[in-house]
Amino acid sequence: MVQNLGIQTAYGDYHYATTNDFVYEIDYFNTCLDQGLIESPIMSAERTLNCTHRVDQLYREWGLI
Repeated sequence: MVQNLGIQTAYGDYHYATTNDFVYEIDYFNTCLDQGLIESPIMSAERTLNCTHRVDQLYREWGLI
């Protein structure tokens, strides 16, 4: 049975249960594509790379890679 969550975001209303938060990122990505954007105005490529490098650094410190 699907729980009606009624989650509202700037990019859509979600009325289904999800265990994957990437639903929102994918929706935002599609919104950017629909608007002809090649970079998000709220999450720049530089910021994305900085986050990725930090996560990689943490994984190395934790011995996961």
